[in-house]
Amino acid sequence: GTSMTENFKTSECDELFNTKSIKIPFFGASFKEINNATAKAIDYNPNVKMVIRCLDTYRFLEDKDAMNYSDYPEYLYDENLLNDVNYLFNKDVLLEYVYPSVISTLRRLPSTTFDEYANWDKDANYGKNIVLNGYTTEESVVEQKRISDEEKRIVRETVEENILSVAKDNPNIDFYLFLPPYSIVYWDSLRIDGTMDKHLEAQRIAIEMMLEYDNIHLYSFLTDYDTVCNLDNYKDTVHYSGAINTKILRNMNADKYKLTKENCEDYFYEVYKFYSEYNYETIFE
Repeated sequence: GTSMTENFKTSECDELFNTKSIKIPFFGASFKEINNATAKAIDYNPNVKMVIRCLDTYRFLEDKDAMNYSDYPEYLYDENLLNDVNYLFNKDVLLEYVYPSVISTLRRLPSTTFDEYANWDKDANYGKNIVLNGYTTEESVVEQKRISDEEKRIVRETVEENILSVAKDNPNIDFYLFLPPYSIVYWDSLRIDGTMDKHLEAQRIAIEMMLEYDNIHLYSFLTDYDTVCNLDNYKDTVHYSGAINTKILRNMNADKYKLTKENCEDYFYEVYKFYSEYNYETIFE
């Protein structure tokens, strides 16, 4: 997943799920970019049994072909081995990555663990003052916009191509997918710009599609209100601390916050009611 997964620790995952895992976050990536990486990893590792993936909810409304990296290395994802020289003989790769790794190996220095890799938890500052610094609200709230037919089509195509396709192609793999707990301030921003209803409707479409697959285990932490409403967990409106990553893993392992066909209607009602009726003025008290 994106930066929402960077503070995960593979050691915790391995202990909870009895796995031997690796962590491959893709900061700021689109659904397409993450799906491509997932599919390629599975192609080259037929023994993969489980994938844990974060689904950034605002990306359900992005086009299925959306790409966030202008320098995306397409040549590493095709079947042409010849163009891989663009990576193998890349000066930046050789000097910035290969050379330091060789030196560390020769010196018998310990390598970076997957717990430490891409983990920014210790370098971040968290809390209400940090989150609200620079956050401003409008005096009036824009009327809520409903999702259009065109946007519904975009959601369906995005989910089908960039989430469901790899699950369909790999029925023997369990996909643990989760909607992350963005802070209550993020929800305030959706309320103010009038897009909260649209985002929730897009999520409903996506959730209903994903629940059709037995090998998809879907969790939503939008109802983890203890996390969402406590700004001590956040460094900005969406990025939570490593402690929340740990909490997410433990909850998924215990099947807490799991969505099913049987409970999804109650879930949709609860989420809409909570975020549409929340007293957002209390954020600033």
